[in-house]
Amino acid sequence: MKKLTVFRTGEYETLSGKLLPESAYQVYAQAKDIRREFGAVSLIMSSHIPEAINTAKTIRLIMDNARINENARLSRYHAGHERAFKADFLGYVKHYYSHMEHIILVSHNMNIMALTGWHIRRGSSITLEAESWDSIFDLQTSRISVQEKRLEENGSSISALVEALSTHEKERVATLAYTSY
Repeated sequence: MKKLTVFRTGEYETLSGKLLPESAYQVYAQAKDIRREFGAVSLIMSSHIPEAINTAKTIRLIMDNARINENARLSRYHAGHERAFKADFLGYVKHYYSHMEHIILVSHNMNIMALTGWHIRRGSSITLEAESWDSIFDLQTSRISVQEKRLEENGSSISALVEALSTHEKERVATLAYTSY
């Protein structure tokens, strides 16, 4: 089963692109929950815009220092060209990463809408699961789950995940959030 977890960039400082501390904690806590549910990933694909890279670096803290692949094509907005964008993205994944079972993508709202048809709030994620990369965006055959809804179904929330973080974890995230990326 192939999985693509798509994160929308976290809340950030406008000029620097650094994540706001509470947003960084939320992204980290969700990534930790995704790791618990699906396992670690070795690749995080990201737009090269600072807030996306900083979100990816926050996720990487819990993913055994997964490699971050910055892709400028993920930075452009593709409204009106959804089919071409999906084909380009899938072609790239299948050419370079077809052997991987689970990839995390960090991008912007318009591109997430183009790929999945879903709007998610900043710092949130959606996971698509399918038998192959070819069918990952096929809404008839793929399974789509929004992390916030999965948490609610299990009697939890993103706030509860953040509250459960250890002091050490919060310090690691804060250190990353306050240093130069």
